[in-house]
Amino acid sequence: MTVVRVNFCRCMLAVWLFSSIFCFSGCVGCNFITRQIIKRKTFTYMGCYVDKAQSRDLLIPGGHGNHMDPTECNEVCKKRMKTKFMGLQDGGNCWCGNKFNKYGKAKDSACNTPCAGNPKEKCGGRYLNSVFETA
Repeated sequence: MTVVRVNFCRCMLAVWLFSSIFCFSGCVGCNFITRQIIKRKTFTYMGCYVDKAQSRDLLIPGGHGNHMDPTECNEVCKKRMKTKFMGLQDGGNCWCGNKFNKYGKAKDSACNTPCAGNPKEKCGGRYLNSVFETA
């Protein structure tokens, strides 16, 4: 997470451009206000990868349940387990690890099971991990 301090103008037209605010002059006596904007690094989708029950691709179980989605799995893997990667499988299972791709890549369209915690997002499939780099 990065904290950025930004000055912006209360009485002028402010425009966002490349994550910065630019003020254009247009009034006299403009008051600049300093605000903190918190930029959070987002996790990066790496693809859909095959897993096997007898020897997991991502070795550390990160939990499961009806609350699981990429944000929740990231919290477990990055913050608690301190791993570089996370994988979501079968809609609600989270797996963590520092390496993956033991069994190869699958088509991204195969990882199409909706996440239990957020059905708008996809969380792998049966023995398929939607793998992300944690943030």
